[in-house]
Amino acid sequence: MANSTTAAKAKNNNIQMLRGICALMVFLSHSLNFFPIPGVETIKHTPLHLLYDGQCAVMLFFVMGGYFYYRQTETTVGIYAKGVWKKMVRIYPPHLICLAVGIVAITLFQNADTTYAYSQLTDWANIFWHDELTVSDVAKNALLLSPGVTDLINPPIWYLVIEVRMLVLLPLLLWLCQRTNYVWLYLLMIPAAIMHVPFLNYLFPYLMGMVLHRHQDSIHLIHKWMYIPILLLGIFLLDLYNIFPLDTIPEWLDSICIALQSVGAAMIIYCIKDMGQARSSKAGSRTTDTGTAGTSSTTFLGLLLVKMGNISYEFYLAHFILLLTFSLLLPIAYLTIPLTFAASILAAYIYNKVVKRE
Repeated sequence: MANSTTAAKAKNNNIQMLRGICALMVFLSHSLNFFPIPGVETIKHTPLHLLYDGQCAVMLFFVMGGYFYYRQTETTVGIYAKGVWKKMVRIYPPHLICLAVGIVAITLFQNADTTYAYSQLTDWANIFWHDELTVSDVAKNALLLSPGVTDLINPPIWYLVIEVRMLVLLPLLLWLCQRTNYVWLYLLMIPAAIMHVPFLNYLFPYLMGMVLHRHQDSIHLIHKWMYIPILLLGIFLLDLYNIFPLDTIPEWLDSICIALQSVGAAMIIYCIKDMGQARSSKAGSRTTDTGTAGTSSTTFLGLLLVKMGNISYEFYLAHFILLLTFSLLLPIAYLTIPLTFAASILAAYIYNKVVKRE
């Protein structure tokens, strides 16, 4: 019994490494665009932008989210309620803490002279923390159900708005799919890929993650030499916006590009999640609902990325508020960026140790 419990709580270290890489991509995306750093704007319009493209990282997060929402066991009311509660306990406490810190920082900086500091930042960085906050703004941002303008306090919470919608919707969708032989899962993917529906934006990446999890065992029949071209094709699809940059893009085409990015993200996750595993000798084994069949990283860099992945959510929430705070206090890129990175890791680590007790 103890062994099965341990296994259920285990994490796929390869997935955690990917989470860590995505968290770094988001951090670099924000921090490098906060300051007028030579070369950053030039690379931004090339495929190399993938290295610090926060949008690509979030697409990977979305598909990973869908991957872990899928479960083979039947969804019941009790399982649904427990899952929603567990997700809310994970999402809201660090979100509310960061929101409170952001409100205090905004209040302090709006009563100070920040003219010089803002003059050292990019035009994009200059749009934040100027507006007066109202009780309605704070309440909407806190609840994440009707957030209003997510850029007011902690802009990365736009991702949480999508996540909160999905934590309510996807288990219900999974329940429906389980009773219709998953016909609805595949039918929904068609409109989700071509329609721009505000409330259901980014539904397709989650559906793609669920499809990957559902079919991962049969996909493992592919010969192992195919993993490298699949990984490269996945990177190509994920990087579409940088490979084919457009100044303006119609909503319908944007939805299709997001769908193609989702397919690319699923390919990357598929290739990475069992990396290092002897697939040929384990073709008969099945991955659990929690996707824990991955391997442990033994390299120092790998271990660091796993640890980064373990605190990636808290790091994601904390980094932007700390980045803007330090930028207004010390608007020097080569000092502010590493200071923000260190402070964000420390804040995420303390939260995990003190609050979550992990």
